[in-house]
Amino acid sequence: MDNVEKLLRRTEKEDFVLQKSQGAYSNKKLLLGEICKSLSQDTALYKPEQTIALLRQYITEEERFLYSELSNYIYSLGNDGTGTFITNLESLAESVEQIDEKQENVDIRNITFKLYDHCQLAIAQSRNLLKDKVDFQKMITDNLSDVYDDFDKRVDRAKRDINTQLVSLVGIFTALAFLIFGSINSLDNIFQSLQSLSILKLMMTGCIWGIGVLNLIFIFLYFVAKITGTEIKTNLSRDANFIQRYPFTCWSNLILITILGICGWCYYIDSSNIGSWFIELSNTYQILICIGGFVIIGLIFLFTAGYIVYKCK
Repeated sequence: MDNVEKLLRRTEKEDFVLQKSQGAYSNKKLLLGEICKSLSQDTALYKPEQTIALLRQYITEEERFLYSELSNYIYSLGNDGTGTFITNLESLAESVEQIDEKQENVDIRNITFKLYDHCQLAIAQSRNLLKDKVDFQKMITDNLSDVYDDFDKRVDRAKRDINTQLVSLVGIFTALAFLIFGSINSLDNIFQSLQSLSILKLMMTGCIWGIGVLNLIFIFLYFVAKITGTEIKTNLSRDANFIQRYPFTCWSNLILITILGICGWCYYIDSSNIGSWFIELSNTYQILICIGGFVIIGLIFLFTAGYIVYKCK
């Protein structure tokens, strides 16, 4: 521990040398700044003699440049400032070449060429950095433009989907409201006539009402699907016929129409009194007629259902 403290402890002489070194660095930094400022003057007003005088003063203190400070200054110049700096630097180099070859002048020439070489290197680095920056920005812009385009497409698609779903929901709820409230009102009127109507008339009226409501709802949903761009088809093939596309509607209509036909035929027989022979026959062969009637109705239904199934294939 004592050895570490001895190593870290500085004497007054060492502090003085450090302060002197820091002061010399600050002076060199200020002097180099003056040299750079002189090279940044307007080309028409630039006088190489001023820069040469500053270089002579710089040589007396230090024979090498603070390259980091010089590079930072050049990097801070814009395009116009860099052009002016290069033009004045070339004028300085031409002026130095014309000086007599004395030892002092040789030092000025060497330090000027060092300054020239390093400035050219710093300018080239600055241009490369600027080019890399531009290329990087272009690459980022190109990549982000694709991302933005894809994002905009997704947003538009999401908007369309939301609008489609909204219209679909409105259409579905409207259809349900029509079905529920309209059906309740119409059914209420039908059941109010229950006592004055025969069972056959009541069943026929109910079937007609069911067919009308069923097809109205189907037509409504069909146009809602067209507006929203959705499909309510069971079979999306272009070659599919109507039965293949909408089998549930066809089955529902078949059942209701079958019931309506049976009730209508029974009502016709009853009202025209042409079924007396059938009544006598049914009284004679009650079991046979009962079973035969169900069989005939079942066969008619199965035949029609088989046709629908065949068309759905």
